Amino acid sequence: MVYYHLVEMNRLILVITIVMIIFTPQLVSGQPRNYVPIYLPPRGYYVDWMDVKAVYMKDDENWLYFYVEYYGAIPSSKYYSRDLLIFMDTDMNDQTGEFICTCDQTGEPWKDSLGADYLISSHLRGDNSTSWAVLSKWSNTAGRWQGEFKNLKSEATLAPGLSFMEIKVNKRDVGYTPNGIHFLILSASAVDMPNTNVSYVIDSSIKNIVVDGEPGDWGTATPLITFPPRLIEPPELEVSNVYVANDGNNLYFRFDTKGKPSTRVDAGELLFFIYIDVDNNVNTGVRAFWANSSKGTEVDYYRCTGTGSDRRCQRIGGSSNSADFNNTFEFKIPLSLLGLGSGQTVGIYIWGLGEFVRRIPQSGYLTYPSTTSPVTSMRKTRLTLNISPSRISGKVGTTITITGKLTIEEVGIGLGGKTINIYRNGSIIGSCVTTNGSYKFEWKDVRLEEGNYEITAKFNGDSTYAASDANTTLTVMPAPLMSIIIEFLQPLIPLILVIMAIVIILRRSLARTRPKKPSPPSAYVPPSRRKREEEIEVSRRWIESEIEKIKDFMEELES
Repeated sequence: MVYYHLVEMNRLILVITIVMIIFTPQLVSGQPRNYVPIYLPPRGYYVDWMDVKAVYMKDDENWLYFYVEYYGAIPSSKYYSRDLLIFMDTDMNDQTGEFICTCDQTGEPWKDSLGADYLISSHLRGDNSTSWAVLSKWSNTAGRWQGEFKNLKSEATLAPGLSFMEIKVNKRDVGYTPNGIHFLILSASAVDMPNTNVSYVIDSSIKNIVVDGEPGDWGTATPLITFPPRLIEPPELEVSNVYVANDGNNLYFRFDTKGKPSTRVDAGELLFFIYIDVDNNVNTGVRAFWANSSKGTEVDYYRCTGTGSDRRCQRIGGSSNSADFNNTFEFKIPLSLLGLGSGQTVGIYIWGLGEFVRRIPQSGYLTYPSTTSPVTSMRKTRLTLNISPSRISGKVGTTITITGKLTIEEVGIGLGGKTINIYRNGSIIGSCVTTNGSYKFEWKDVRLEEGNYEITAKFNGDSTYAASDANTTLTVMPAPLMSIIIEFLQPLIPLILVIMAIVIILRRSLARTRPKKPSPPSAYVPPSRRKREEEIEVSRRWIESEIEKIKDFMEELES
């Protein structure tokens, strides 16, 4: 009876399992349960903890949920921070709320803009020393955000070791309707500097500094400040030395980093922030300067006044040729813009060095509920293909090496861990996986009929990168006559060797037994038994050496 119940229970469990498998919704890889993918952006910056991987949303009777996934978790250190700003146009009217142009450089703002009515701001520091989430409301009357409209800390999932930030907001608090919302997201991931409150005196000048990212023209300048090692990820954002100089017209900044600055910023901006207290008085405001370290660098100048929530910053200028990076990062600020001259002392505070800021989407805005499939911006890829040798002889076993590289088309960066399939005339013959973008496939013991064959390497693409392929031709020539003879005789080689050995032995034996011309009786001396054994041993060794020679000859023919 007990056995019967066990059997019935197992059957029930099996049925339930099958039903769950059939009716469980299929999720995007890594997709949080019950969430809907809204946007799957391309890579912007190849530092996993800084770059956004996907945006998901869901809602229920009372709550609206946002889930922003990154490629990696924020490192557990006080030097790292992550901020997320979600601008919501809940009435879908760009004439109310904060006007945000969501167009790109070629767009028309009056056709593609957002009127942000509510703003969710969330913050997390890598060591969890600070974290918060608040909801702000836009005041059309005051023309500004009303600060903390509601605290959302208890409604947010913010913690070190997580590769996402999740937050929910009550629908009533944001005036959510069944029509849904328009929204866009700003993500800012930063590597902070250690204490950089330093002073600099405008005195002796260094002439002929060229802003080119190379330190040679700084001569024997002494660093204004040197930092101890901190093992920052990525190393290109760990500053080791800061230099400041002037030439009488400009104030120059140079940053030496642990890793060579790169051009891996494909979307968004990597920023350096410098605050300068021009009158050395903390109570009279600051001037802020930020430099974009993406290739095609530029510097913008802002004047900031006020304190706390009343602080306002206004752009007062900019330059597209005042910053550059190669082995170091450099930029300059006109002294006239600062109102500084020889002998004056300025306070310098460097903040947020290496802050990667990205708007999602890059242009336009997102909508929830979405009436279309999740927006996916696929990165184009480029696949190369080389084959060696490209000409072979038919019906002769040959190893062919197929190599190439898979890269992101726009920037030429190799893609690792991607599967490349190899085809001959449309039929797959094997596959391999890329390492740092490179791949290698060995096609062994190839035996083909005479003719031309199309060899194709193909990357099938994935959720982030588009498919690509490359083709080349393998030419198979007629096999040489000697190769055909060798191929025919190869199975008979052992038998031939045995026959030749037997013939050689017989010839030696006959030569020894052949009657010789009789010698005079007095000259004949019968051989001793020992001497006969020595002669036999000599013959045996000679036969073995001849067999080895035959083997070498046959191997030579095969090659």
